[in-house]
Amino acid sequence: MRRELRGSMAFDASVLIELLLSTPGGRLLRERLLDGSLLGYATELALTEARYILCRRIGWEAAASRVEKLSLSGFIEVEDITPLCERASKLKCEAALSLPDCFTISLAEMLSIPALFARRERELLRELRRIKTEAEILFLEDFVEAGRTRE
Repeated sequence: MRRELRGSMAFDASVLIELLLSTPGGRLLRERLLDGSLLGYATELALTEARYILCRRIGWEAAASRVEKLSLSGFIEVEDITPLCERASKLKCEAALSLPDCFTISLAEMLSIPALFARRERELLRELRRIKTEAEILFLEDFVEAGRTRE
């Protein structure tokens, strides 16, 4: 696993939510994005998923506003899903991953960058073992933990 949260990465909606809610992982992401050591990519579908999940927590207006500000900030490159549809469909056929997860992995493959998810969820890990991907799969929680052990 990488030791630093640096370079370009495809962000899953779970990572965007961490960022938008300013969790410990979200604050770490914000620091790296602001200092330029990290560049995030996300699909339109990841933004859509982040918006509806946040809506359930903080209401529609706040969720829509936060996601819009993030997409306009320049810290996240928002990618069109059209070139990813076939590969995402194949991943979905191979495993019981969510469709947005399939698009995140497809984006990572297309750009030859790691895919970043917030947490090691049991179901996600199980299904990741079923697919063949060249994309490195990383988890934000590992970087948060690594930061705590260095303190």
